[in-house]
Amino acid sequence: VSQFVDTSVAAGMSGVAEDEAKLCGGPGRNFRETGGRRAVPLKTIPGLSVDLRIGEWDFNALEVNEERHNHVLQVVAFELLRPFRFLPRDVLTSFLEKVESKYDASNPYHSHIHAADMTNSFFYLVSKCGLWMTCDITEYQYAAMIFSGIGHDVGHFGRNNMFLINGRHELAVTHNDRSVLENFHASTLVRLIEEQKEGGAWLLKQLPLEQASKFRLWIITLILATDTQKHLEDLGAFRVRLGADSFDPHAEATDYALPSGRHRPLCEALDDAPGLVAQSLEEFHLQGDEEKRLGQKVSPLCDRDSFKLAASQVGFLQFICLPTWRELSRFEDIANARSNARHSPTPRVGTLKSQTRGKPRMSTNQAASATAARTSPVDPNVCSKDGIGNPNVRAVSPDDSSIIEKRPVRRWLTEVCLAQCEENFEAWKRQAEVDKANSEAGSGSRHNTINSG
Repeated sequence: VSQFVDTSVAAGMSGVAEDEAKLCGGPGRNFRETGGRRAVPLKTIPGLSVDLRIGEWDFNALEVNEERHNHVLQVVAFELLRPFRFLPRDVLTSFLEKVESKYDASNPYHSHIHAADMTNSFFYLVSKCGLWMTCDITEYQYAAMIFSGIGHDVGHFGRNNMFLINGRHELAVTHNDRSVLENFHASTLVRLIEEQKEGGAWLLKQLPLEQASKFRLWIITLILATDTQKHLEDLGAFRVRLGADSFDPHAEATDYALPSGRHRPLCEALDDAPGLVAQSLEEFHLQGDEEKRLGQKVSPLCDRDSFKLAASQVGFLQFICLPTWRELSRFEDIANARSNARHSPTPRVGTLKSQTRGKPRMSTNQAASATAARTSPVDPNVCSKDGIGNPNVRAVSPDDSSIIEKRPVRRWLTEVCLAQCEENFEAWKRQAEVDKANSEAGSGSRHNTINSG
């Protein structure tokens, strides 16, 4: 990971303690040494997010993980969290290293690579919709969203909830067969945060106790929402809310964006199937192999002997991905329409929530233009120093004419995400038809051979 450390910048950081400067810069001191392993650097080269495509739909977690020596989760998480100055940098790097180490790298799919990919997808959704740093919530809640992404599968051991429930696993008994793994991941992440208290280095030490408790609750709520068994129910509720006159895009969409981010890597095109799609299927099939050994009923998609890739992708895209992206596209249109109706001035940078109550906030059009103009998806220069340092302050700068550009907003979710999903669905559908024809032809040939014999 040392390639992206800017030691000259790090050594000259203003306001950084001497010992922290040593951790950031100087020959042979590019990283903190913790437990014999290297942690992510405290200061990164400007433009790193752009180079690695962090915050973009075409971000490739597999390639970045290979380039960054198997530390893609640390890299992505640090880039997205470093603007939040209430998070101590040295404690943050140590924490991210620990979280990444809790992911089992031997899992074909549910590893730190998946966590990085999902976190990036979530950030893409909320930033391209103009929801990042524009909602009426505090900064620690925004930070909690990123923490939820990086830890939403922490500790995963390659088996799903159904396997644990059918086998009466201890976790299933503990959590009463309800969101078993999601409860496990949430408690594991919260425990990792709380463990730092014992050493006197706590990530949330700058937050009042009440806010620290809400931070914990926010994480738990978001991770529990990633239970795929609840997806269709949640999607139906989201569809109903979109049709309500009282629906507020800035208040309600972030709850649905995190679980939606899970589906991006499984919507890959036919040519990209050897990537994350293949890894997820291998993990399913390993579970199926174990279920056979244990004499259990093999879970759906887990029987490698009867599995048909194209047909399974068609079903997943048709019943899960396409309905999801169509509702998110609908949400995007609603958000843009409401934003276009707003013409009142917005409060200035660093204004406390209590001072802005009742006043109009930054429009989604303005926020999306600001996002498109950033040199980095998490460029801290977008926010004022006071705004980024105080977790109670909304960190948007709507009055900065150098950031906000007057230009039409692109329908990112519709033109990029939904369009890609529809294109891939048609490709997999054609492949499924070919597979079916070949299978029928093969069956007919075998039948004729038997009859002639």
